[in-house]
Amino acid sequence: MAELPYPYKHEDKFVEWHKGDQDLDVIRIDLPSLTKWYEQYTGVKRSWEECIKLIDGYGLPPSQQKFKRTVMPEKIKMLYAVVFQKKAAQTSTYKTEADVTHEDLYEELAMNQKYYAEEITWIKREIRRRYIGYWCFINGKPTYLNGANYFFLNYWKIKNQGKNDNYPDYRDYQRRMFHVLYYAYTTTDAFFRHRIAYRKDGETHITHRNSDPQTVREEFDEMNVPYFPEWDVNVTVKTDKRTIHGINFVSGRRIAKTAISCCFCTWGTLNMPDQTFVIQAMNEDHARDKVFVKQIQMPVSKLPFFFLPYYKGRIEAVSSGLRFQYEGHLVNASRAGLIPEQMECFITPMASTEKAADGEAEIAFVYRDEPGKKTDEKAADQNIIAWWFNTMKPAIERGEHIRGFTILPTTVGNMKTGGGSQFLELADNSHFSDRNDNGRTDSGLINVFLDGAYAVEGFIDEFGMSIVDDPEEPVLTNEGKYITIGARTYLKNQIDSLTRKRDWKNLTKLQQNFPQSWRDAFALVPEDMGLPIDRMRDRISELKFDRKYANIQRKISLTWKAGFGSEVEVVDDPSGPWVMTYLPPVEIRNRKTVVDSDDGYIPPANGPIYAPDPSVAGRFFLCADPVKFHKRNTAGKKKSNASAAMFYIRDRQVDPDNKPREEWVSQDWTMIYNEKVEDKESYHEEWLKACILCNSYLYPEWPDAEAVVEYFRSKGYDGYLLRDMGIDGKIDQRPGVWASDATKNEMLGDIMTFFSNNVRYVKIWQIIEEWTQMRGVDDLTNHDLCASTGWCMRAIRSRLPELWRELHAPVEISGRGFMTFDA
Repeated sequence: MAELPYPYKHEDKFVEWHKGDQDLDVIRIDLPSLTKWYEQYTGVKRSWEECIKLIDGYGLPPSQQKFKRTVMPEKIKMLYAVVFQKKAAQTSTYKTEADVTHEDLYEELAMNQKYYAEEITWIKREIRRRYIGYWCFINGKPTYLNGANYFFLNYWKIKNQGKNDNYPDYRDYQRRMFHVLYYAYTTTDAFFRHRIAYRKDGETHITHRNSDPQTVREEFDEMNVPYFPEWDVNVTVKTDKRTIHGINFVSGRRIAKTAISCCFCTWGTLNMPDQTFVIQAMNEDHARDKVFVKQIQMPVSKLPFFFLPYYKGRIEAVSSGLRFQYEGHLVNASRAGLIPEQMECFITPMASTEKAADGEAEIAFVYRDEPGKKTDEKAADQNIIAWWFNTMKPAIERGEHIRGFTILPTTVGNMKTGGGSQFLELADNSHFSDRNDNGRTDSGLINVFLDGAYAVEGFIDEFGMSIVDDPEEPVLTNEGKYITIGARTYLKNQIDSLTRKRDWKNLTKLQQNFPQSWRDAFALVPEDMGLPIDRMRDRISELKFDRKYANIQRKISLTWKAGFGSEVEVVDDPSGPWVMTYLPPVEIRNRKTVVDSDDGYIPPANGPIYAPDPSVAGRFFLCADPVKFHKRNTAGKKKSNASAAMFYIRDRQVDPDNKPREEWVSQDWTMIYNEKVEDKESYHEEWLKACILCNSYLYPEWPDAEAVVEYFRSKGYDGYLLRDMGIDGKIDQRPGVWASDATKNEMLGDIMTFFSNNVRYVKIWQIIEEWTQMRGVDDLTNHDLCASTGWCMRAIRSRLPELWRELHAPVEISGRGFMTFDA
């Protein structure tokens, strides 16, 4: 390896989105290899050390390697003036430089090629970079900007407070935005959970599915062919067709998402002929005045001539849209082959109604401004779901072929007034790995979220990197100031202050402007859920900030004392999976008894059947929301979430009526488990240990409880599974609760009542916080901890534990003899 002037790093291999966000899939986008990129575009194979010498910034110390805009040659800058002077001397029709046409400029270059030789080479290089991208050094690392990003930084005018001649500053999070836009626009990747090999007509075939295993089995059984399924192998399949229609881009404010989206769509529109770029917003005036005029017309009018197709007149003089078409004699010249064929591209602001774009031919790009905010009350047909599925999606596809690309950038507004709740419904059909059997999401879109901490002004360093976490040493920002904290701490300080002051209105606004998670972006509770939100937030504030609650909860792990099935011990563990506020006394922990299959319990293959000892049973209930492994659980992407909550029913022996309510340990949740898991066994065992420790019943949610129920039974713990009993006295064979619309609505009513009466006594703030983020019954599937804590309200009403005690608890006899009664 040749010696380098400085210890330069290797380029990034990929960019990642959503790492650490519990509600979103991780999206990993491969980046070009430096050596392969240069070999592809120069035709010469070079070593990495040779390639980096070709990159802008090579030879400088890392501290001086920052992005610099390309410098336009002086002869190009003066081209309009030179041509105007020549033309004005020849004819009186040229009054100002604005009268100079593209034809005039290209004629000047063609007639003086030797004089403009370097400038022509420079123009060709810029056009090439617009398509294939560009490498530069950023703080010691070769960094790749795709063509759209290069175009944006060097040629797309924005309002930048007069800085940088009103061109964008380099931001690394914006580089990531351009990579995810380009990936979604071009990818042919399809994702499948299962691979199935089958024999038909004497040949072996391979196919893939995303359906649940039972559906797949039924499909191939009906085909009556031998088949071999491989479940949950999570395969990426390269297809010959695009697989993504566009992006739901959710973020906070001031990240330039509108400018970037409009630039990307314009860049793509002007790259190829016969393309239409449609702009929609709350209404047609909004689409025209806010988006087209401010975000597209002005920067397009400032593009250099070699990036602009022919346009008659002055671009800055129109507001109704742009039509890049030849007119008059140029049409004939094009047909005769004397000049290139016309681009015939259109950029068109439109009304926001569902049918505004209906019938539009060959839509290449769609920009819909702020679809997650309150819709225009004066406009008709403002349903974002109907707009997408009924009009725009069909307009940009032909059968299985995706022809166009859509960007839906938004902050999220009020969930109750239309935009927020409608957009959430669209987003719920757009999670990256929730794919159907076509390998695409149901909406065709994918969700992309930018953490607001990456875009806080004043927390960008001199190299364009976001200062998210607290730096070890003071860092110089791009504003020339040294800072000692990161954006997360800065935002947390504001959040904590507003929380202490109970200023919920401004706290919600702050979360909207700088959401740090997908949940933050949508964390708006509708009034009609009936939860006492102000009191819930007050309690969260107390538990988080009041010193008397500093040690009220702790993190623990549960371990076997002498191997599986022995007594369970509690170990303090800062990284443990359980949050705990109370445990029963040692003398009544781990009390189990052996029961008989004659009592209706299902025995394991061998060994006894265990149940909580009747003397201590019926005090604790572990309600659980098992992992939905058929939902967004692809390897290398989002891990699934398993949640369980332990509720201690009112215990009058421990908490008599004369004991102050705030001192009770019962009538509250005492433990929670809310973990991302890779496999089912990891949390099945945790839940079993918790049940044994506290003599608790397990009450799981169906339809995802089959695996955990089977686990308990196979280990001999069927007696720990709680089944419902109807008013007719019949006992359900299936333990737990089926999450139907009726049972969920009943549970939400119960939890509303519980919080109304008891929220000021709840000790685990995570439970309250999770419920404050709920948006309604349909949102329950997105909040695992809400589900597990909510089902406790149903489990504690069960009559079976009491009957179990009555039937099996030993009778205690006091006194010297028996009393007899005559019939």
